[in-house]
Amino acid sequence: MRVFTPGARPVGWLVWAHGGSWRAGSVEGWHGATADLARISGCTVVSVEYRLSPAHRHREAMADVLTALDWTFTQAAAEAGPTAVAVGGDSAGGTLAAVAAMACRDRELPLAAQVLAYPPLDPSCTAPSYTRHRGNFPSWGTSRTCGTAGSRSCTSWTSARCWAGAR
Repeated sequence: MRVFTPGARPVGWLVWAHGGSWRAGSVEGWHGATADLARISGCTVVSVEYRLSPAHRHREAMADVLTALDWTFTQAAAEAGPTAVAVGGDSAGGTLAAVAAMACRDRELPLAAQVLAYPPLDPSCTAPSYTRHRGNFPSWGTSRTCGTAGSRSCTSWTSARCWAGAR
């Protein structure tokens, strides 16, 4: 994790998961973007260094984001400033943020906001945006599956079977 403070008077907290198609990206690579996000938003931004595919499964990346959220809720409650906590991310990190928001809902942890920048949220890849500009996204023929022979997933990292922890 890397924490970016916007200045003397933060208006809240934002836990941010970087993009990188699940296989790339890092806190270091998103340093400039998350520092700008803190400066422009006025929030203290907690940038999460989650574990990447293919060495790690989706649930491990998710655990890293949830751990950062738990830490952030604890910090926000302990400080005299604003206690509002939000979660967000871009691309693959946006998907992690969306799932983390659902986990917070289920755990009755109050999120102030969910900030999703171009998250892949359609595991079936049937939305018109996947075919509108052919060649911009992995195709059915070139994508990896979740490890299940004959599985039709558009990408191993957005497959609902992967989300569910397929073995």
